[in-house]
Amino acid sequence: MGRHSAVKSGEARVLEGARILVTRSPDRAAPLVSALREAGAEPLLLPLIDFERARDQHSLEVALDALRAGAYSWLVVSSITTVRALKEKAAERRLELKELIPESVRIATIGPSSRRVLEAEGIPVDLAPEDVQSAAGLVSAWPTGPANVLLPQADIADAMLLDGIEAKGPRSRQ
Repeated sequence: MGRHSAVKSGEARVLEGARILVTRSPDRAAPLVSALREAGAEPLLLPLIDFERARDQHSLEVALDALRAGAYSWLVVSSITTVRALKEKAAERRLELKELIPESVRIATIGPSSRRVLEAEGIPVDLAPEDVQSAAGLVSAWPTGPANVLLPQADIADAMLLDGIEAKGPRSRQ
């Protein structure tokens, strides 16, 4: 069964009776849950990660003010969670996400899910890894040279992406 394939009428339900633990949040697990059900499984949702805003939003507010003012040449979106957080911050300002990001700012993302969500918001993605869809893949694809980069991430995020981008020349703000 492929990632997006569905069980066709008359095909065997290869997972009939199986109970499968899905550790993603319900909003992110919907396609997988649907495919598992079509294959005969009983998906059990047990999210292992909870996403919440940091108590101190001041640094993010300052960075978003600078983004909107054109202080950054790049915005790196490392996950769908980042997109959601940015959309919430834009909505608090009574803006659409694309209104928060000047057209002059180039957008980089790690994977196809973030890219799809951004493009659905009318925000074109300028850089994404083609083969290895990970932080390492984006660092590998990152252009060398000076740039001002905004990389909004959680305080517990791995520093590899930030360090890798900065090693290629840009000044970054996390």
